[in-house]
Amino acid sequence: MPESSFLFLNVNSNGKVSPTKYVRSAIQKHVMRDIGAARQGKPRPRPQSQPGAKQNGALRGIGNLNSEKTAIVCSSSLKTVPALVSGGSRTDPFTQYPVPMNSDTLFLIDYIYTTPKVHLRPLRDTWLPLALSDPAFFYEILSHVALNITTAQQSSISSVVGCGYQASTKSLALHSLALRSINQRLTDPMMGLSEGVIGTIMAFACFSYSLKDWKSYAMHMDGLLAIIKAKGGIHKIDHNRILRLILSGIDVSASCFTGTRPRFPSPTPLLSVVRSHSQELPWWFPLQESSSAHSSNVWTIMFPHDVNLADIFHNFSIAVMTIILESDRRLLWQDGDFAKTWIDPLTYRLLESTIEIECVHKDNFMTECCRLGALILLARIRRQFNVHTTRLVFTGLETAKLKLLLVMYAKQWTAFQPMLLWVLFLGAIEVDEAAKVWFCDLIRERTAQLEIREWDDIFAYISNLLWVGQVLDAECEKLRPLIMSAQGSSVPRCMP
Repeated sequence: MPESSFLFLNVNSNGKVSPTKYVRSAIQKHVMRDIGAARQGKPRPRPQSQPGAKQNGALRGIGNLNSEKTAIVCSSSLKTVPALVSGGSRTDPFTQYPVPMNSDTLFLIDYIYTTPKVHLRPLRDTWLPLALSDPAFFYEILSHVALNITTAQQSSISSVVGCGYQASTKSLALHSLALRSINQRLTDPMMGLSEGVIGTIMAFACFSYSLKDWKSYAMHMDGLLAIIKAKGGIHKIDHNRILRLILSGIDVSASCFTGTRPRFPSPTPLLSVVRSHSQELPWWFPLQESSSAHSSNVWTIMFPHDVNLADIFHNFSIAVMTIILESDRRLLWQDGDFAKTWIDPLTYRLLESTIEIECVHKDNFMTECCRLGALILLARIRRQFNVHTTRLVFTGLETAKLKLLLVMYAKQWTAFQPMLLWVLFLGAIEVDEAAKVWFCDLIRERTAQLEIREWDDIFAYISNLLWVGQVLDAECEKLRPLIMSAQGSSVPRCMP
């Protein structure tokens, strides 16, 4: 009797296959038969479908999203995303997920692994591996993926009646499932303190951050603070290196825009390890694809009267994120096309946005100082590439102008002080030895005002803004003796 080409499974009354160990084993063996035969050079002949025969979906998703009300149906507009053009998911079919999966959630997983959009790389490379250990965390990350698809296709979706609402409700449904799971576990004194709960609330805070909803952000971060205190302190999650570094990145970055102190102490041992191994800090959260919407660009907080510069800094953030993610994967610094595509256009835009020295005043000096700092960083990044091209920026002009503006207006820079530290470090790295002393004295003065005593605390402030460790860390370390030599016991210690 010829070997059957089909595997028959019992289907429950609800139309689903029981996800028992026996069933999973049978499915895996059936799939592996084709693979084993192909390896031997004898692929099994596949039965040809008869013309007009009715095609039956054999193996469907093993579950829905808990109830019919929260099930997500992939609309025709979302299927136009080039993620399932091969006819099915291209991810590992045997991967174990923390939640029941169906075609729509598998679609989101496939999308995040196949999309060319660089701004989603942190979701794929950093957040998703963490989320695989917790259902709520996993649902929240899928919610962010669905929201990004909606945002990316907003122009085409808006032309189809009702599709925009359908697409947005997918993200909302997944977010609701994450909230429900978290609320249920918070009542349990043990489950409510898990790292999965901490990671999920961090993702909630990031969503509020991206919308500049600082009230909601503060609520989530205060909740995190309470959970971590109940867990026994921040050191209890130090073993989860990525989770701890991301938490620090969110906390420090938001403090720059809100004008508040970070809620959590710097992960000093982890930062030391990162620098000693010449590693980059993980980019803590993906950026929006476009900054055209005023509400999606956090840099409009710092540059409320200069929309163009806010847009430049948004694109600069994406460029820095891409460099951090790509530099360890390939020979990025030998790719001249990358420099011409990502770095040079930003440099030209910044050069065109200059404010002449006679036009600088107390209301726009901070804008001009940040522009000069960005030019200095772009120039150093550009010099890192092993390609011989025309030099766009001679930073001696920028550093001289920066020092002049800081002499005139530094005392008036009272808001966004982490950004002042960022500018000062870039200036100190780029100037000669005599000018370094002046910049380092001002850094020491400002860190004392911020009650920052330790070098790792200072480093956490600047490196979680716009920073490329491979370009700046070594030069930054040379400033350490100049800045810390006069840091005496009179400087008040930063209390977590």
